[in-house]
Amino acid sequence: MKKLILTLLLFLPMTSILAAEDGINSILIDVFLNLDGSAQVTEIWDIANVHGGTEYFIGMELPRSMTVHSLVVSDESGREFLPQFNWDISASFEEKAFRSGIISTRNGYELAWGISQFGDRTFTVNYILEGLVQEFFDMSGIVGHVFVSPDLSSTPDYVRVTISAAVPLTWENSEFQLWGMEGGQFIDGSFVVSGPSPDFVTLRGAFAPGIFHPALANDASFQDFQNSESDLTWLTWGFVALMATFLAAGALFGFNHGRYKLTDGSVMRKPKSVEIQPNPLLPLNGSIPAICRITKNTDQALGAYLLKWHGEGLIEGDGDRFTFLVESHNLPPHESRLFHLLKNKANKKGILTAKKVAEWIGGSNKYAQWQDYLRKTGEQELFDLGILGQDHRGKTRYSPRGFQVLMELWGYEKFLREFDGEAPLREEDFILAVLLGLDDTMEEFSERYPDCFTDDTLLFFQMMWLTHTFNDSVSYHHQAEMPSSGGVDFSGGGGFSGGGGGGSR
Repeated sequence: MKKLILTLLLFLPMTSILAAEDGINSILIDVFLNLDGSAQVTEIWDIANVHGGTEYFIGMELPRSMTVHSLVVSDESGREFLPQFNWDISASFEEKAFRSGIISTRNGYELAWGISQFGDRTFTVNYILEGLVQEFFDMSGIVGHVFVSPDLSSTPDYVRVTISAAVPLTWENSEFQLWGMEGGQFIDGSFVVSGPSPDFVTLRGAFAPGIFHPALANDASFQDFQNSESDLTWLTWGFVALMATFLAAGALFGFNHGRYKLTDGSVMRKPKSVEIQPNPLLPLNGSIPAICRITKNTDQALGAYLLKWHGEGLIEGDGDRFTFLVESHNLPPHESRLFHLLKNKANKKGILTAKKVAEWIGGSNKYAQWQDYLRKTGEQELFDLGILGQDHRGKTRYSPRGFQVLMELWGYEKFLREFDGEAPLREEDFILAVLLGLDDTMEEFSERYPDCFTDDTLLFFQMMWLTHTFNDSVSYHHQAEMPSSGGVDFSGGGGFSGGGGGGSR
Protein backbone atom coordinates (compact mmCIF):
# COMPACT_ATOMS: atom_id res chain seq x y z
CA MET A 1 0.00 0.00 0.00
CA LYS A 2 2.85 2.35 0.83
CA LYS A 3 4.46 1.84 -2.57
CA LEU A 4 1.13 2.49 -4.28
CA ILE A 5 0.61 5.75 -2.40
CA LEU A 6 4.16 6.88 -3.06
CA THR A 7 3.81 6.09 -6.75
CA LEU A 8 0.66 8.16 -6.99
CA LEU A 9 2.33 11.09 -5.29
CA LEU A 10 5.35 11.35 -7.56
CA PHE A 11 5.26 14.07 -10.17
CA LEU A 12 4.81 12.99 -13.75
CA PRO A 13 7.47 14.33 -16.10
CA MET A 14 6.23 17.27 -18.12
CA THR A 15 6.89 17.46 -21.85
CA SER A 16 6.31 20.17 -24.38
CA ILE A 17 6.36 20.49 -28.14
CA LEU A 18 9.33 22.52 -29.27
CA ALA A 19 8.23 25.71 -30.94
CA ALA A 20 9.62 27.03 -34.17
CA GLU A 21 10.37 30.61 -35.25
CA ASP A 22 12.40 32.29 -37.95
CA GLY A 23 14.17 34.19 -35.20
CA ILE A 24 13.90 36.83 -32.51
CA ASN A 25 14.25 40.24 -34.14
CA SER A 26 14.84 42.11 -30.90
CA ILE A 27 14.44 42.11 -27.14
CA LEU A 28 14.04 45.50 -25.47
CA ILE A 29 14.27 45.49 -21.66
CA ASP A 30 13.40 48.47 -19.47
CA VAL A 31 14.24 48.13 -15.77
CA PHE A 32 12.99 50.71 -13.28
CA LEU A 33 14.65 50.34 -9.87
CA ASN A 34 12.35 51.15 -6.95
CA LEU A 35 13.71 52.64 -3.74
CA ASP A 36 13.10 49.35 -1.87
CA GLY A 37 15.38 47.47 -4.29
CA SER A 38 12.61 45.84 -6.28
CA ALA A 39 12.44 46.40 -10.02
CA GLN A 40 9.57 46.95 -12.44
CA VAL A 41 10.65 45.20 -15.62
CA THR A 42 9.18 45.49 -19.12
CA GLU A 43 10.45 43.21 -21.87
CA ILE A 44 9.29 43.59 -25.49
CA TRP A 45 9.96 40.54 -27.67
CA ASP A 46 9.68 41.05 -31.43
CA ILE A 47 9.60 37.60 -33.04
CA ALA A 48 9.60 36.67 -36.73
CA ASN A 49 7.23 34.04 -38.11
CA VAL A 50 6.29 31.84 -35.18
CA HIS A 51 5.10 28.60 -36.74
CA GLY A 52 5.10 25.89 -34.09
CA GLY A 53 4.86 25.05 -30.41
CA THR A 54 2.50 26.20 -27.69
CA GLU A 55 4.22 28.83 -25.51
CA TYR A 56 7.05 31.27 -24.88
CA PHE A 57 8.81 31.60 -21.55
CA ILE A 58 11.49 33.54 -19.69
CA GLY A 59 13.51 31.39 -17.31
CA MET A 60 14.68 33.08 -14.14
CA GLU A 61 16.94 31.31 -11.69
CA LEU A 62 16.71 33.17 -8.38
CA PRO A 63 17.93 32.57 -4.82
CA ARG A 64 15.14 32.12 -2.28
CA SER A 65 15.72 35.69 -1.11
CA MET A 66 14.42 36.97 -4.49
CA THR A 67 10.98 36.52 -6.02
CA VAL A 68 9.12 37.52 -9.16
CA HIS A 69 5.41 38.35 -9.33
CA SER A 70 2.71 40.53 -10.92
CA LEU A 71 3.17 39.09 -14.42
CA VAL A 72 1.18 40.89 -17.14
CA VAL A 73 1.56 39.86 -20.79
CA SER A 74 0.03 41.49 -23.88
CA ASP A 75 0.52 41.10 -27.63
CA GLU A 76 0.89 43.42 -30.61
CA SER A 77 -2.86 44.09 -30.67
CA GLY A 78 -2.78 45.31 -27.06
CA ARG A 79 -4.75 42.31 -25.85
CA GLU A 80 -3.86 41.53 -22.25
CA PHE A 81 -3.51 37.83 -21.48
CA LEU A 82 -5.58 36.25 -18.72
CA PRO A 83 -3.49 35.19 -15.66
CA GLN A 84 -3.55 31.41 -15.27
CA PHE A 85 -2.75 29.95 -11.86
CA ASN A 86 -0.92 26.62 -11.69
CA TRP A 87 0.34 26.94 -15.26
CA ASP A 88 0.40 23.58 -17.03
CA ILE A 89 3.35 23.34 -19.41
CA SER A 90 1.80 20.27 -21.08
CA ALA A 91 -1.52 21.99 -21.84
CA SER A 92 -2.64 22.33 -25.44
CA PHE A 93 -2.13 25.30 -27.76
CA GLU A 94 -5.79 26.25 -27.34
CA GLU A 95 -5.71 25.92 -23.55
CA LYS A 96 -2.72 28.28 -23.34
CA ALA A 97 -4.05 30.81 -25.86
CA PHE A 98 -4.13 34.37 -24.50
CA ARG A 99 -3.14 33.17 -21.03
CA SER A 100 -0.02 33.67 -18.95
CA GLY A 101 1.34 32.23 -15.74
CA ILE A 102 4.33 31.81 -13.44
CA ILE A 103 5.89 28.40 -12.95
CA SER A 104 7.79 27.71 -9.72
CA THR A 105 10.88 25.63 -10.51
CA ARG A 106 13.57 24.01 -8.41
CA ASN A 107 15.88 26.98 -9.01
CA GLY A 108 13.46 29.87 -9.36
CA TYR A 109 10.67 30.69 -11.78
CA GLU A 110 9.56 30.63 -15.40
CA LEU A 111 7.31 33.35 -16.81
CA ALA A 112 5.17 31.66 -19.46
CA TRP A 113 2.52 32.72 -21.94
CA GLY A 114 0.67 31.11 -24.81
CA ILE A 115 1.76 31.67 -28.40
CA SER A 116 -1.96 32.07 -29.16
CA GLN A 117 -1.49 32.82 -32.86
CA PHE A 118 1.17 32.01 -35.45
CA GLY A 119 3.00 34.52 -37.62
CA ASP A 120 4.99 37.64 -36.71
CA ARG A 121 4.42 38.31 -33.02
CA THR A 122 5.29 41.04 -30.53
CA PHE A 123 4.87 40.26 -26.84
CA THR A 124 5.13 42.81 -24.03
CA VAL A 125 5.98 41.17 -20.71
CA ASN A 126 5.71 43.14 -17.46
CA TYR A 127 6.70 41.80 -14.04
CA ILE A 128 8.13 42.85 -10.69
CA LEU A 129 11.43 41.42 -9.48
CA GLU A 130 11.95 41.63 -5.72
CA GLY A 131 15.47 42.00 -4.33
CA LEU A 132 17.36 43.01 -7.49
CA VAL A 133 19.16 45.76 -5.57
CA GLN A 134 20.54 44.67 -2.21
CA GLU A 135 21.88 46.63 0.74
CA PHE A 136 25.40 46.35 2.15
CA PHE A 137 27.18 48.32 4.87
CA ASP A 138 28.81 50.82 2.53
CA MET A 139 26.57 50.84 -0.54
CA SER A 140 23.79 49.07 -2.36
CA GLY A 141 24.19 47.06 -5.52
CA ILE A 142 22.99 44.59 -8.12
CA VAL A 143 25.22 41.62 -7.42
CA GLY A 144 24.75 40.22 -10.92
CA HIS A 145 21.65 39.53 -13.01
CA VAL A 146 21.38 37.73 -16.36
CA PHE A 147 18.90 39.81 -18.34
CA VAL A 148 19.29 37.84 -21.58
CA SER A 149 19.99 34.15 -21.19
CA PRO A 150 22.52 32.26 -23.33
CA ASP A 151 19.94 29.46 -23.57
CA LEU A 152 17.25 31.19 -25.63
CA SER A 153 15.55 29.30 -28.46
CA SER A 154 17.06 31.86 -30.89
CA THR A 155 19.80 34.45 -30.49
CA PRO A 156 18.15 37.88 -30.75
CA ASP A 157 19.33 40.08 -33.60
CA TYR A 158 19.32 43.14 -31.37
CA VAL A 159 19.13 43.76 -27.61
CA ARG A 160 18.73 46.93 -25.57
CA VAL A 161 18.74 47.09 -21.77
CA THR A 162 17.84 50.35 -20.01
CA ILE A 163 18.32 50.79 -16.24
CA SER A 164 16.60 53.77 -14.61
CA ALA A 165 15.42 54.85 -11.16
CA ALA A 166 13.54 57.60 -9.35
CA VAL A 167 16.95 59.24 -8.82
CA PRO A 168 18.84 59.98 -12.05
CA LEU A 169 21.71 57.55 -12.48
CA THR A 170 25.05 59.08 -13.46
CA TRP A 171 28.71 58.08 -13.52
CA GLU A 172 29.05 59.97 -10.21
CA ASN A 173 26.57 57.84 -8.22
CA SER A 174 26.57 54.48 -9.99
CA GLU A 175 28.83 52.11 -11.85
CA PHE A 176 28.01 49.10 -14.01
CA GLN A 177 29.89 46.13 -15.39
CA LEU A 178 28.69 44.04 -18.32
CA TRP A 179 29.24 40.56 -19.67
CA GLY A 180 28.11 39.48 -23.14
CA MET A 181 27.96 43.04 -24.47
CA GLU A 182 30.35 45.97 -24.57
CA GLY A 183 29.84 49.67 -24.06
CA GLY A 184 26.96 51.16 -22.18
CA GLN A 185 26.44 54.83 -21.44
CA PHE A 186 24.47 57.17 -19.24
CA ILE A 187 21.67 58.87 -21.19
CA ASP A 188 19.21 61.27 -19.53
CA GLY A 189 19.60 59.72 -16.07
CA SER A 190 19.52 56.10 -17.26
CA PHE A 191 22.20 53.54 -18.02
CA VAL A 192 21.69 52.11 -21.52
CA VAL A 193 23.46 49.27 -23.29
CA SER A 194 22.52 48.04 -26.76
CA GLY A 195 23.98 46.06 -29.59
CA PRO A 196 23.53 43.32 -32.18
CA SER A 197 23.33 39.58 -31.64
CA PRO A 198 24.65 39.13 -28.09
CA ASP A 199 24.93 35.55 -26.84
CA PHE A 200 23.84 36.76 -23.40
CA VAL A 201 23.65 39.92 -21.30
CA THR A 202 24.67 39.99 -17.64
CA LEU A 203 24.84 43.22 -15.63
CA ARG A 204 26.21 44.11 -12.23
CA GLY A 205 25.96 47.52 -10.58
CA ALA A 206 27.04 49.49 -7.51
CA PHE A 207 25.30 52.60 -6.17
CA ALA A 208 26.31 55.36 -3.79
CA PRO A 209 24.84 55.11 -0.27
CA GLY A 210 21.46 56.69 0.24
CA ILE A 211 20.07 56.23 -3.27
CA PHE A 212 18.20 53.06 -2.43
CA HIS A 213 16.84 51.57 0.78
CA PRO A 214 16.59 47.90 -0.20
CA ALA A 215 14.36 45.44 1.60
CA LEU A 216 17.04 42.76 1.18
CA ALA A 217 19.88 43.65 3.54
CA ASN A 218 23.20 41.86 3.99
CA ASP A 219 25.21 42.08 7.19
CA ALA A 220 28.40 42.59 5.20
CA SER A 221 30.53 45.34 3.74
CA PHE A 222 32.48 45.43 0.51
CA GLN A 223 35.33 46.84 2.58
CA ASP A 224 35.66 43.51 4.39
CA PHE A 225 36.89 41.98 1.16
CA GLN A 226 39.35 44.69 0.19
CA ASN A 227 42.72 43.06 -0.33
CA SER A 228 44.94 46.11 -0.56
CA GLU A 229 45.01 49.88 -0.08
CA SER A 230 43.87 51.89 -3.09
CA ASP A 231 43.69 55.51 -4.13
CA LEU A 232 40.55 54.80 -6.15
CA THR A 233 37.39 56.70 -5.30
CA TRP A 234 35.17 55.04 -2.70
CA LEU A 235 32.70 54.04 -5.42
CA THR A 236 35.23 52.45 -7.74
CA TRP A 237 37.05 50.93 -4.76
CA GLY A 238 33.86 49.37 -3.47
CA PHE A 239 32.95 48.13 -6.91
CA VAL A 240 36.36 46.52 -7.43
CA ALA A 241 35.88 44.79 -4.09
CA LEU A 242 32.51 43.60 -5.33
CA MET A 243 34.14 42.19 -8.47
CA ALA A 244 36.78 40.43 -6.42
CA THR A 245 34.11 38.93 -4.21
CA PHE A 246 32.37 37.30 -7.13
CA LEU A 247 35.52 36.20 -8.89
CA ALA A 248 36.73 34.54 -5.70
CA ALA A 249 35.84 30.89 -5.28
CA GLY A 250 32.71 31.02 -3.14
CA ALA A 251 31.17 34.39 -2.36
CA LEU A 252 31.77 35.42 1.25
CA PHE A 253 28.29 36.76 1.71
CA GLY A 254 25.28 34.61 1.14
CA PHE A 255 24.00 31.34 2.46
CA ASN A 256 27.19 29.31 2.24
CA HIS A 257 29.66 31.95 3.44
CA GLY A 258 27.74 34.43 5.59
CA ARG A 259 29.44 36.95 7.83
CA TYR A 260 27.83 37.83 11.15
CA LYS A 261 28.80 40.67 13.45
CA LEU A 262 27.51 39.76 16.91
CA THR A 263 26.21 41.85 19.79
CA ASP A 264 29.55 41.62 21.62
CA GLY A 265 31.42 43.03 18.62
CA SER A 266 32.92 39.74 17.51
CA VAL A 267 32.62 38.55 13.91
CA MET A 268 31.69 35.01 12.97
CA ARG A 269 31.42 33.39 9.58
CA LYS A 270 29.25 30.53 8.58
CA PRO A 271 31.36 27.38 8.10
CA LYS A 272 31.66 25.81 4.69
CA SER A 273 28.99 23.27 3.89
CA VAL A 274 31.37 20.33 4.39
CA GLU A 275 32.18 21.59 7.89
CA ILE A 276 28.55 21.73 9.05
CA GLN A 277 27.40 18.66 10.94
CA PRO A 278 23.88 17.34 10.19
CA ASN A 279 21.59 18.01 13.14
CA PRO A 280 18.34 15.98 13.46
CA LEU A 281 17.06 18.06 16.40
CA LEU A 282 14.22 20.45 15.61
CA PRO A 283 15.62 24.00 15.66
CA LEU A 284 13.86 26.47 17.93
CA ASN A 285 11.34 23.75 18.79
CA GLY A 286 9.98 24.07 15.25
CA SER A 287 8.82 27.68 15.73
CA ILE A 288 7.57 28.93 12.36
CA PRO A 289 7.72 32.67 13.24
CA ALA A 290 11.28 32.44 14.64
CA ILE A 291 12.58 30.48 11.66
CA CYS A 292 10.86 32.87 9.23
CA ARG A 293 12.59 35.80 10.95
CA ILE A 294 15.98 34.09 10.68
CA THR A 295 15.54 33.14 7.04
CA LYS A 296 13.90 36.51 6.23
CA ASN A 297 11.44 34.58 4.11
CA THR A 298 7.73 34.26 4.89
CA ASP A 299 6.72 33.01 1.44
CA GLN A 300 6.48 29.39 2.59
CA ALA A 301 4.71 30.10 5.89
CA LEU A 302 1.20 29.63 4.49
CA GLY A 303 1.94 26.08 3.34
CA ALA A 304 3.69 25.26 6.62
CA TYR A 305 0.68 26.35 8.66
CA LEU A 306 -1.78 24.52 6.41
CA LEU A 307 0.22 21.34 6.90
CA LYS A 308 0.37 21.94 10.66
CA TRP A 309 -3.39 22.52 10.86
CA HIS A 310 -4.05 19.38 8.86
CA GLY A 311 -2.04 17.38 11.38
CA GLU A 312 -4.04 18.96 14.20
CA GLY A 313 -7.35 18.04 12.56
CA LEU A 314 -8.42 21.63 11.91
CA ILE A 315 -8.61 21.23 8.11
CA GLU A 316 -8.51 18.49 5.52
CA GLY A 317 -7.25 18.69 1.96
CA ASP A 318 -8.29 17.27 -1.37
CA GLY A 319 -6.86 18.18 -4.77
CA ASP A 320 -6.27 21.93 -4.85
CA ARG A 321 -8.59 22.77 -1.96
CA PHE A 322 -8.87 22.65 1.80
CA THR A 323 -11.99 22.27 3.94
CA PHE A 324 -12.16 23.90 7.37
CA LEU A 325 -13.42 21.36 9.93
CA VAL A 326 -13.75 23.73 12.92
CA GLU A 327 -15.05 27.26 13.40
CA SER A 328 -12.17 28.37 15.58
CA HIS A 329 -9.37 26.96 17.67
CA ASN A 330 -7.08 28.00 20.48
CA LEU A 331 -4.10 29.19 18.45
CA PRO A 332 -1.40 31.79 19.14
CA PRO A 333 -2.45 35.29 17.98
CA HIS A 334 -0.41 35.38 14.76
CA GLU A 335 -1.59 31.90 13.79
CA SER A 336 -5.20 32.59 14.75
CA ARG A 337 -5.20 35.71 12.57
CA LEU A 338 -4.13 33.71 9.49
CA PHE A 339 -6.63 30.95 10.28
CA HIS A 340 -9.56 33.38 10.37
CA LEU A 341 -8.34 35.38 7.36
CA LEU A 342 -8.38 32.19 5.30
CA LYS A 343 -11.58 30.81 6.78
CA ASN A 344 -13.39 34.04 5.93
CA LYS A 345 -12.46 33.46 2.27
CA ALA A 346 -13.88 29.92 2.24
CA ASN A 347 -17.36 29.24 0.83
CA LYS A 348 -20.40 28.30 2.93
CA LYS A 349 -19.21 24.70 3.06
CA GLY A 350 -15.86 25.81 4.46
CA ILE A 351 -13.98 25.00 1.23
CA LEU A 352 -11.05 27.17 0.16
CA THR A 353 -9.22 26.69 -3.15
CA ALA A 354 -5.67 27.66 -4.08
CA LYS A 355 -7.06 29.90 -6.81
CA LYS A 356 -9.24 31.75 -4.30
CA VAL A 357 -6.24 32.29 -2.03
CA ALA A 358 -4.13 33.60 -4.91
CA GLU A 359 -6.88 35.99 -6.04
CA TRP A 360 -7.28 37.29 -2.49
CA ILE A 361 -3.56 37.86 -2.02
CA GLY A 362 -3.30 39.57 -5.39
CA GLY A 363 -6.14 41.98 -4.60
CA SER A 364 -5.58 42.73 -0.91
CA ASN A 365 -2.76 43.85 1.36
CA LYS A 366 -4.06 41.87 4.35
CA TYR A 367 -1.78 38.93 3.67
CA ALA A 368 1.26 41.21 3.40
CA GLN A 369 0.24 42.78 6.71
CA TRP A 370 0.02 39.33 8.26
CA GLN A 371 3.49 38.47 6.91
CA ASP A 372 4.83 41.58 8.62
CA TYR A 373 3.05 40.54 11.83
CA LEU A 374 4.62 37.08 11.54
CA ARG A 375 8.10 38.57 11.14
CA LYS A 376 7.62 40.83 14.16
CA THR A 377 6.32 37.90 16.21
CA GLY A 378 9.38 35.87 15.27
CA GLU A 379 11.73 38.75 16.05
CA GLN A 380 10.19 39.26 19.47
CA GLU A 381 10.51 35.54 20.16
CA LEU A 382 14.20 35.65 19.23
CA PHE A 383 14.74 38.67 21.48
CA ASP A 384 12.93 36.92 24.34
CA LEU A 385 15.17 33.88 23.92
CA GLY A 386 18.32 36.00 23.84
CA ILE A 387 19.08 34.94 20.27
CA LEU A 388 18.81 38.52 19.01
CA GLY A 389 20.03 41.57 20.87
CA GLN A 390 21.41 45.04 20.28
CA ASP A 391 25.02 46.09 20.00
CA HIS A 392 26.47 49.28 21.52
CA ARG A 393 25.08 51.29 18.59
CA GLY A 394 21.58 49.94 19.06
CA LYS A 395 21.73 47.78 15.91
CA THR A 396 19.90 44.45 16.02
CA ARG A 397 22.33 41.55 15.76
CA TYR A 398 22.67 37.92 16.76
CA SER A 399 24.12 37.21 20.18
CA PRO A 400 26.95 34.68 20.60
CA ARG A 401 24.28 32.20 21.75
CA GLY A 402 22.17 33.21 18.74
CA PHE A 403 24.98 32.26 16.40
CA GLN A 404 25.00 28.80 17.94
CA VAL A 405 21.26 28.59 17.16
CA LEU A 406 22.09 29.51 13.56
CA MET A 407 24.58 26.65 13.52
CA GLU A 408 21.85 24.31 14.75
CA LEU A 409 19.46 25.53 12.04
CA TRP A 410 22.08 25.11 9.31
CA GLY A 411 22.80 21.63 10.64
CA TYR A 412 19.11 20.76 10.59
CA GLU A 413 18.75 21.97 7.01
CA LYS A 414 21.73 19.80 6.08
CA PHE A 415 20.07 16.87 7.86
CA LEU A 416 16.98 17.29 5.66
CA ARG A 417 19.02 17.80 2.49
CA GLU A 418 21.21 14.75 3.13
CA PHE A 419 18.71 12.49 4.88
CA ASP A 420 20.21 9.00 4.94
CA GLY A 421 17.20 6.92 5.96
CA GLU A 422 18.60 5.90 9.35
CA ALA A 423 15.54 7.09 11.30
CA PRO A 424 11.86 7.67 10.48
CA LEU A 425 10.90 11.18 9.48
CA ARG A 426 8.61 13.09 11.82
CA GLU A 427 5.57 15.19 11.00
CA GLU A 428 7.50 18.28 12.11
CA ASP A 429 10.19 17.47 9.53
CA PHE A 430 7.64 17.80 6.73
CA ILE A 431 6.38 21.12 8.12
CA LEU A 432 9.89 22.55 8.28
CA ALA A 433 10.74 21.11 4.88
CA VAL A 434 7.90 23.22 3.47
CA LEU A 435 9.07 26.25 5.45
CA LEU A 436 12.67 25.87 4.23
CA GLY A 437 11.66 25.17 0.62
CA LEU A 438 12.88 21.55 0.66
CA ASP A 439 9.68 19.93 -0.65
CA ASP A 440 11.47 18.48 -3.68
CA THR A 441 14.15 16.95 -1.47
CA MET A 442 11.54 15.09 0.53
CA GLU A 443 10.11 13.64 -2.68
CA GLU A 444 13.49 12.16 -3.54
CA PHE A 445 13.71 10.54 -0.10
CA SER A 446 10.32 8.89 -0.53
CA GLU A 447 11.77 6.93 -3.43
CA ARG A 448 15.08 6.11 -1.76
CA TYR A 449 13.86 5.33 1.77
CA PRO A 450 10.19 4.23 1.64
CA ASP A 451 10.52 2.39 4.97
CA CYS A 452 11.19 5.71 6.74
CA PHE A 453 7.64 6.84 6.02
CA THR A 454 5.12 5.62 8.58
CA ASP A 455 1.40 5.49 7.84
CA ASP A 456 0.98 8.86 9.54
CA THR A 457 3.90 10.55 7.81
CA LEU A 458 2.79 9.17 4.44
CA LEU A 459 -0.36 11.21 4.87
CA PHE A 460 1.76 14.21 5.82
CA PHE A 461 3.86 13.61 2.72
CA GLN A 462 0.74 13.64 0.57
CA MET A 463 -0.54 16.84 2.18
CA MET A 464 2.88 18.45 1.78
CA TRP A 465 2.39 18.55 -1.99
CA LEU A 466 -1.03 20.09 -1.58
CA THR A 467 0.42 22.88 0.56
CA HIS A 468 3.16 23.23 -2.08
CA THR A 469 0.40 24.14 -4.57
CA PHE A 470 -0.91 26.82 -2.23
CA ASN A 471 2.58 28.22 -1.68
CA ASP A 472 3.12 28.48 -5.44
CA SER A 473 -0.10 30.46 -5.79
CA VAL A 474 1.03 32.78 -3.03
CA SER A 475 4.47 33.33 -4.57
CA TYR A 476 2.87 34.55 -7.79
CA HIS A 477 1.36 37.45 -5.83
CA HIS A 478 4.22 38.00 -3.42
CA GLN A 479 4.13 41.33 -1.65
CA ALA A 480 7.33 43.36 -1.20
CA GLU A 481 9.33 42.34 1.86
CA MET A 482 9.76 44.89 4.65
CA PRO A 483 13.34 46.05 5.33
CA SER A 484 15.21 43.82 7.71
CA SER A 485 17.14 45.05 10.69
CA GLY A 486 20.37 43.24 9.91
CA GLY A 487 21.86 39.82 9.41
CA VAL A 488 22.82 37.95 6.30
CA ASP A 489 19.90 36.40 4.48
CA PHE A 490 19.73 32.71 5.38
CA SER A 491 18.98 31.72 1.79
CA GLY A 492 21.71 33.78 0.23
CA GLY A 493 21.90 37.40 -0.83
CA GLY A 494 24.86 37.08 -3.15
CA GLY A 495 25.42 35.28 -6.40
CA PHE A 496 24.09 35.76 -9.92
CA SER A 497 20.39 35.69 -10.63
CA GLY A 498 18.36 35.24 -13.82
CA GLY A 499 19.42 33.36 -16.90
CA GLY A 500 17.25 30.26 -16.68
CA GLY A 501 16.78 29.86 -20.42
CA GLY A 502 13.82 31.08 -22.41
CA GLY A 503 12.16 31.53 -25.77
CA SER A 504 9.84 29.17 -27.55
CA ARG A 505 8.86 25.61 -26.74
